[in-house]
Amino acid sequence: MSYTLFDLSQSYVALFDSIDDPDITEQALQDTLEALDGAIEVKVSNGIGLIKSLQNLEDGISSEISRLAARKKTVQNRIQYIKDWYKQNLETMQTSKVQTPRGTMAIVKNPSSLVIDNPEDIPDQFKIPIPATFELDKSKIKDALKTGDLITGAHLEQGTSLRIR
Repeated sequence: MSYTLFDLSQSYVALFDSIDDPDITEQALQDTLEALDGAIEVKVSNGIGLIKSLQNLEDGISSEISRLAARKKTVQNRIQYIKDWYKQNLETMQTSKVQTPRGTMAIVKNPSSLVIDNPEDIPDQFKIPIPATFELDKSKIKDALKTGDLITGAHLEQGTSLRIR
């Protein structure tokens, strides 16, 4: 595959090429990373290149997903348009069914659907009570905890993350 944009050593290129193999376990990935030789600066430099190359691959996949989703929506719209066109024309011809060697096209009745004209007019026996809900104001809770207030059921945690610049 080798779509890396960064100058990686051969072992990192091989790792990049196998990274999206669903048969590679996280343990195998860990073992491969631990087996790579070199000074820490070289390993980190190659690791940064590997991560950035994978991020670029992820961006490309996301773009392709968006492009294919838009294409799928266009095809769905065309299918619906064509179905509506045939339905309208069959109704105009007062024909409800046409059989061909390829298949049958028929206009059939759908199950009846409920239309609510005015919800307030519906008797109570047909209403389901829903208890009032609430949402937590997380920013307000966080601010209170930062100022030293004790709030039962909440606390602040400080985590760490890896940043690449």
